[in-house]
Amino acid sequence: MAAKATTARRRLPVEPATPLELVMIDEMAMLTAYGERGDVREALRLLAEILTQGRACLVSVIGYVQEPSKDVIDVRDLFTTRVCLGVTTASHVDMVLGDGARERGALADEIPGDERHAGIGFVIDAGSRLPVRFRAAFVSDDEIDELVQRCTPWARPGDVIEMPS
Repeated sequence: MAAKATTARRRLPVEPATPLELVMIDEMAMLTAYGERGDVREALRLLAEILTQGRACLVSVIGYVQEPSKDVIDVRDLFTTRVCLGVTTASHVDMVLGDGARERGALADEIPGDERHAGIGFVIDAGSRLPVRFRAAFVSDDEIDELVQRCTPWARPGDVIEMPS
C-alpha cells in the first residue's frame, strides 16, 4: 500500500491548478545551430535543462527540424520520443530515430513526398525497440480554417461585451 502512495506522489496531475505547459519549437536549427555562437550556447543550455527536468513539473517540448544532423541538433537524445516523417536520405532515419532504426525497418527515406503520402512516418516502440509505421491524418488548409471558425469562442470568460444600443 505504501508503494502505491509513493508512486501517486511522484506524479503531478494535469488539471487547471497544474496545467501541462507545451513548448513548441518550429525549425530548431534556427535556435540550436544558425544563430550567434553565444546565443546558440545559451539556447542549448536552456533547452537541455527543460528536456531533462521539465517533465517532472509538467513541461513538454516538441521540436521540429528539417536537417537532423548532430551539428544541428546535438540535444536530440534528450527527447524521449522522436518521430521521423519522410526524409531525403537514409542516414537521416538513424539520425532521428537512433542507430540501426533503418536496418530494423524504418524506411522513412522511401516515403514519397507527395500529398497522398503526407503524414506517414515512423516512431520507435519503447518496449521492443522496433520501428512502428504510422499515418497521421492530413488536414487541409480549408479544414483548419473551418475548425478555427467553429471553435473560436465568441468571448472569453470575464470579457466585457458591449451591446450596440
